Amino acid sequence: MKKVIYTFAIYENNPSFLSFTLPTIIAYARSVGADFKLISNKSQIDPRYPRSEIIREKIKDAPHFSKLYALEEFVYSGYDQMMLIDDDILVRNSGLDLFSLYKPGGFLASQHIGENGVPYLSLFESEEKNQKLQINYINKNSDTGEKGEYLESQLRNIINSGLYVTDKMTANHLLSSFKAPIGDYSKFGWYDQGYIMDRLAELKVPIQEIPPVTHANPCRIPCDKEKKSIKDRNTDFYHFNGLNTDQKNTLIKEFYLQNFDIFSIPVVVVGKIEN
Repeated sequence: MKKVIYTFAIYENNPSFLSFTLPTIIAYARSVGADFKLISNKSQIDPRYPRSEIIREKIKDAPHFSKLYALEEFVYSGYDQMMLIDDDILVRNSGLDLFSLYKPGGFLASQHIGENGVPYLSLFESEEKNQKLQINYINKNSDTGEKGEYLESQLRNIINSGLYVTDKMTANHLLSSFKAPIGDYSKFGWYDQGYIMDRLAELKVPIQEIPPVTHANPCRIPCDKEKKSIKDRNTDFYHFNGLNTDQKNTLIKEFYLQNFDIFSIPVVVVGKIEN
């Protein structure tokens, strides 16, 4: 089983937080036996692939959509499974192998809320704001039809496309539904994740969930439900989503240095070291 992890970091000037996040992602890829592919320039979006042009056209006004290219390149690669990890994620040095959780034919991703109602990936505490992310709220306030009903049967609220796993069959299936021009589909979320959710619903792809606490935003405000409960914050993927670049540069550096022991790679020496 050949595996690959994609990360997209396309900037005119590389932000400083990449010097902290990328080494942890590369180390994680090595630990789970996957190759690592960094897309750091638009020129890496190969125009020879069938859907590359409509992706390139879309990212002119919405850069987030560049991540759709991971699915396109993966389908024509020699890999069997792929994972996408956003460039603003710090990965714990003992991070859970998400490939091991994946069930063939599905799409493994995080939701913006846990089973107990805690918004692990949201920055806000407001229940009203959190509710507006949930699929049943979206269905009641927009004409989503059959696709919305399918998502409501699969999810509590929108997925996060910054961390997901899929296989060749599912990726190929998703790409078969890509049409030009690529729409925003913001009724199901934001940017590329809204588009992916619309495709998942259209094709009725089984959606699997990454355990909520595994993938969390360390800068979020705890909601009342969590304040009243015992916290178990065994997070493996620390996602600084919802912040601007300057905030990420500052907060990722601070968080990494304050928690260096969980991101550094331990070295175990067996036997005698010769001088």
